[in-house]
Amino acid sequence: MHSVPWEPRDVPVRVVAGMWLLATLIIGTVYRSNLKAMLILPKVVLPFDTFEEFAEVEVPGHLILGGVLEVASQGADPTSILGKIRAKSRIDPDIGKAAMDVIAGKLASIASASGHTWLHHSDFSAHGHCRLYSTRGGMYSTSISLGFPKGSSLRPKINFVLRGLKESGILQYLARRDIPNGTYCFNKPFSLTTNSGELRPLELGDFYGVLCLYAGGILLASLVLAAEHLVKGASSRTIAEDE
Repeated sequence: MHSVPWEPRDVPVRVVAGMWLLATLIIGTVYRSNLKAMLILPKVVLPFDTFEEFAEVEVPGHLILGGVLEVASQGADPTSILGKIRAKSRIDPDIGKAAMDVIAGKLASIASASGHTWLHHSDFSAHGHCRLYSTRGGMYSTSISLGFPKGSSLRPKINFVLRGLKESGILQYLARRDIPNGTYCFNKPFSLTTNSGELRPLELGDFYGVLCLYAGGILLASLVLAAEHLVKGASSRTIAEDE
């Protein structure tokens, strides 16, 4: 039996050893970077992140008079989630005053995602950073319509125009053009736990480090395999020339 020399002597062994050392360096660097990022990343505990949590905290809300949620909460059981939210919410049609109170931190706005998008855009455009956040889930308007008298001859004509604008993406483009910063602040600050102490669900961003390691391993394995084939082919040609 012979011991293995510390210094690789043949070219194939040196190539494999070099690739292995490079892979070890990359994996170690990525692991230390991810670990350091997880340790220094600020942990923010949100006051509430769902309708259920909002119903239990002592934060007043605002319901738009005649809105979908305000109408749905009429006659709701006082012990239900809608009943609790309605009981502690201010109900009026003054959206402008409600928006100022939300920015001032006096209450929470209960509105559709389109309304929150406008509010995020206005606040971010004025201050350059996100000062508000939206809870998980939410209400999304299914359609925007115009009213016509019953039997109006304009209805099929307007429907044809609106359908063409919607299917071509022009309506979405016009909306996003007017509120370009609306969706920037929808990403919440990093938080491991919610106000209730429960662990937050994992998101795709939590797996970026693992996916990078996997992709790097596949790339390094492919490079090693290609190097082995190249070295083997060169050795075979050398032997053939010697013979």
